[in-house]
Amino acid sequence: MPQPKKCLMQIERLVPDTIKKRTDEARRWLTISLKALSKSTPSVEDFVEQSNSLNKVQDQFQEVRDRIDLFGMFYNIFTEHNIGFKKEDRDSHTDAVTEISRLNLLINQVESSQNNNQDLFRKSLAEQIPVLNSRIDECLSHTEDEAFLKPTTSIFDILRRLDDLEATFKELESTASKYNNYQEVLQVPSTNFTNLENLREQLNLRCLMWRSLNEWEEKTDAWIKEKFSNINAKDI
Repeated sequence: MPQPKKCLMQIERLVPDTIKKRTDEARRWLTISLKALSKSTPSVEDFVEQSNSLNKVQDQFQEVRDRIDLFGMFYNIFTEHNIGFKKEDRDSHTDAVTEISRLNLLINQVESSQNNNQDLFRKSLAEQIPVLNSRIDECLSHTEDEAFLKPTTSIFDILRRLDDLEATFKELESTASKYNNYQEVLQVPSTNFTNLENLREQLNLRCLMWRSLNEWEEKTDAWIKEKFSNINAKDI
């Protein structure tokens, strides 16, 4: 059976060190959380980012606070029973308690700010939606250019234009997805970008047609230069 003195030595060796490590982890989380919630919100994107950060912090805050409170109880027990621990470890715990108070105050301030500014950013986002729709419509109009229907058009020029249009489409698609996420956070109806789907269909058709034509011409040129006996009939 372990002797009480050895048990006490084990406690003095393991428990304070474990509490220090857990306190350090909590303080790293507190530092990150304080930084995330301290950012200004001049744009809709910043407002939504802060809202997401606030939700994430609130989900974990009580658990971290309870852990630091528990460690404080341990330090009181250590002091009462003359169990040794490092002064800098207790000081670190005291700093964690201070940081929890700061974060709690900051959470309340951010909640208030979010509530007060929500309508402002809803309006800002509502003004950006038509701008995006106009850009989508403009890109769609480019896919309807008559050049895409003329067999005499340079394939090289067409493929280059299609690459540019695809890059623009991906940017517009990303922006539309981002705006829908903003709308969810701001609790407003989600915009259905039907013109974006139309753009996707038209662009896919143009790309399929011209890239297939380009592939056919490349193979045709290769067949012309190749000996007839070496041509694979299945490729044709």
